[in-house]
Amino acid sequence: MEQKEVELYKKFPMILQKKLIDGDVKFPDDINFDYEKFLAYRMVARTDNDFSDITREDMKSYAELGKKPKRVQGFDESDPDYYSASFYTNVEKLKNSLKFPRRNKKIIQGYIYQEGGPQKTVVKTTHVSWWLFSDVTVDNFTYYKEDKNG
Repeated sequence: MEQKEVELYKKFPMILQKKLIDGDVKFPDDINFDYEKFLAYRMVARTDNDFSDITREDMKSYAELGKKPKRVQGFDESDPDYYSASFYTNVEKLKNSLKFPRRNKKIIQGYIYQEGGPQKTVVKTTHVSWWLFSDVTVDNFTYYKEDKNG
């Protein structure tokens, strides 16, 4: 493994960093390291009246949370998506896919940007996998507000 690769891998949270360095996880061929920032949406855990600051904690992958995805059959820890945070570029697709509205959940919106880590977008579903660097800032994310004017 090249030193350049190792330096890149060290930017990720420890759980992914170790898997990449050990070769247990490989990024998909269609991952994007160089891209323009774009608006995306994510569902986060919040009670009705909780509008606390959005932080890196809200962007943790299943792996970082120590959880296994519920709806994925044949779950495999070598799947790179397990180590990414899920977003959608289309808020309606997010709502449909995640059966929103849901109790104790809110939608946030903000920009996915290359300095925060690589991403892969599936155009058909508008799903985005974002592999965030450990030191990513997410201060551009805000709570999503429905446009009541249509």
